[in-house]
Amino acid sequence: MFHSFYFIPNKVMKFIVSLLFTFNVALCHAQKSSQPLRASDYTYVEFTTNLDGKQYPLVFAAATEQDTITVNLTNIQLFINSVYASCPYIPITNNAYEKCYGLAFGHSEDTFSDCQAFINEFNMAFKQLEQKGYITLFTGEKIHYACFRIRGAFLETDKETFWKETLSSIGISDSSSIHKIIVPIAISNYKKRRVFFIQ
Repeated sequence: MFHSFYFIPNKVMKFIVSLLFTFNVALCHAQKSSQPLRASDYTYVEFTTNLDGKQYPLVFAAATEQDTITVNLTNIQLFINSVYASCPYIPITNNAYEKCYGLAFGHSEDTFSDCQAFINEFNMAFKQLEQKGYITLFTGEKIHYACFRIRGAFLETDKETFWKETLSSIGISDSSSIHKIIVPIAISNYKKRRVFFIQ
């Protein structure tokens, strides 16, 4: 008879159970709405650059399962194309997250509140754990990036119908380089990314 067991702290156990419940509910709703939902580990990477003549910076985000992203440094458009050639696009707008929460959990006031709480938690964790760096394009433009590791549930959306939800005055306006859009809707673990390269 096997008597050994691992002790899991009560807070951790509650968090695991609540995440499993969240994932199960989201999976049911996502299947009804035909939006694929899956659990995965990603490095979330957010890029920021100031373009000549623009009042606001350009901000865009991606997810990768690798520890390296290979990019084209010729100019900003080719850089963006190269990032999304191998990485899913992650929206930066609250509207995109609210839409996905509605698809995953059903539209309600509680769902909206949960979404706002998740966005706040995600942003706080990002500020605490982000690893920063920058690269310079051949045109002289400097692109700053920050990243951290996330594990959780992600909703894959249909680009054709969902793109308008991702639009922002500081984001990418052309969807031609985007092949896949995913949105994190429940994160079980945020971690600092110790090793990450953009080359």
